[in-house]
Amino acid sequence: MGNILRLDNKMAMTKLLTLAKDLSKEHNVLFGVDKNMSIFIGTTYNDNNGFATESKVGVSEFVNNRKLFFFLHSNSVSDCDFARVVLNMYHETAHCLQKNSLFRESDLDELATNQLIQEIACRDNYNYYYDDGNYRVNASEIQAEQYGIVSAYEYLCDEFKHVDDKDLESIIVSIVNDKMKNSSYFIEGYDDFHSVKEIEDAFEKAYDDSFTKDRWYFVERKNTQDCVKKYMQEHPEAKEVYLSLHDPLEKDRCIAAINLQLHPEWIKAYPMLQKMDLSYENVILKPYQAIINRKTPEQIREEEIQKILYGDSYKGKKISTSDIQETVHQPLIDEKEQEKIHSEKIHSEKIHSEKIHSRRVQAVKGIVENINQNKNKTNEDDYEYQ
Repeated sequence: MGNILRLDNKMAMTKLLTLAKDLSKEHNVLFGVDKNMSIFIGTTYNDNNGFATESKVGVSEFVNNRKLFFFLHSNSVSDCDFARVVLNMYHETAHCLQKNSLFRESDLDELATNQLIQEIACRDNYNYYYDDGNYRVNASEIQAEQYGIVSAYEYLCDEFKHVDDKDLESIIVSIVNDKMKNSSYFIEGYDDFHSVKEIEDAFEKAYDDSFTKDRWYFVERKNTQDCVKKYMQEHPEAKEVYLSLHDPLEKDRCIAAINLQLHPEWIKAYPMLQKMDLSYENVILKPYQAIINRKTPEQIREEEIQKILYGDSYKGKKISTSDIQETVHQPLIDEKEQEKIHSEKIHSEKIHSEKIHSRRVQAVKGIVENINQNKNKTNEDDYEYQ
């Protein structure tokens, strides 16, 4: 896209600073530009209660010299670059409206309620929000991007009345078509758009679909700084319940419940949370007990066998009775490794290890025998939940 808006750096920055000032006054949140941040980036900062307090958008591409600001230069600015920053500013505006107004209401419809639960799940949880792949199915982000696109188009029409609306629309459409080339963008599978209306329709669908798209959250990842993941690794009931879920909304509820267990003070900041049940007891503990109750005695015995065989390395993987019988005949120490053992000290350790293995094998054989003895018996309780 060219320069039909006829903007140079100074004119573009003047308009952006004016817009930031107007938005600050309208929404009671500080809006600004950051000359060290790319035009592809915008961010909103929150206080401890989750209220938006400040929003910034990048303008570094408008600055020719990082040490000198825009007003020392007068180079022309691409229409798409300027409109992209405007879009970003309105995108962040939507987040301010969500955090300061929408999520503070005491009566929300079903979609907005689900969106609030997702907000709580993602709060102070960057892995669930972005890193693990959930950003493109985040309802608040989809809603904010749609708001940014439509508002940016309306801004251009109001601010540049001398330019034909179709030319202004083509600027916005070009930006979205370019964004669709990124695999992490909110909409995919479309050919190039030709109108803002087509884009609006696509985002409406993406918003609705976001509540049915699966969530990604790698809870087994070690050395994580994610507080929720750390909690799940230390509390097996939380991890097992989450891993048992398939419905994306239930996954959001699970992570939100854990986050509220870590931050119970958040409940007071969101009136709607006080009307719904996201308690740890009902979202985590009771489902966990149900999972335990559904396990048959044979499954429990198999898990006991694995714990005996693998100790701390056991991760809940199930094996069959035939696997157990094969396992008990496997040597604890590899024969090739044994050939390398020459010192008396290592030899002594080997003997000690074999004794431990022998005791484990005896324990396993006892459980196997118990399983075999009960195979032909009909136990109604064993199959109550199958």
